[in-house]
Amino acid sequence: MSGVDAVSFRDAQDRAAQLEDAQQAAVLLDRAVQSGDHHLAQAVAEKAYSNASGLFGGQWADVLNQYAAARPWAADKLNEYGDALWQGDSFNAAMTFGVPRPTGLSDHLTEGQLQALAEQVDSSAAVLGAAQ
Repeated sequence: MSGVDAVSFRDAQDRAAQLEDAQQAAVLLDRAVQSGDHHLAQAVAEKAYSNASGLFGGQWADVLNQYAAARPWAADKLNEYGDALWQGDSFNAAMTFGVPRPTGLSDHLTEGQLQALAEQVDSSAAVLGAAQ
């Protein structure tokens, strides 16, 4: 993930965190999909999932369905995530909303090198944030 992608994803998470209801989330998700903002769409889906409660999840579940409608793989992952939560499998749950490996890096960097790069970007962002 490039530094720009990391910042974009963090900004998207911040925007999604400010959502107060599922209706706002649905509108923001629609805008994200229309503009091709995958980070924002993913962040809204994460927010919707964390707010979905009860047996059917209410309107937040509708937001998740909206997200999954255009992403068949996401519907499968959401089902797996729900199953993992019921089984207490935090590894599978964490993998559901993980950021995918950027295209082109898999041929050039090992998993360890990618992790080191991500940690370097995180520490740089922390230093920049502290300097402001």
